[in-house]
Amino acid sequence: MEAGSMPDSASFTIFQGQVKVKAKLELSLQQF
Repeated sequence: MEAGSMPDSASFTIFQGQVKVKAKLELSLQQF
């Protein structure tokens, strides 16, 4: 079970990072 959950958590962390980057880009675009 652990071997299967590790990749899921890793990909989820990467997904969260992408969402945060998109949010920052959108905020910076709104400021200009």
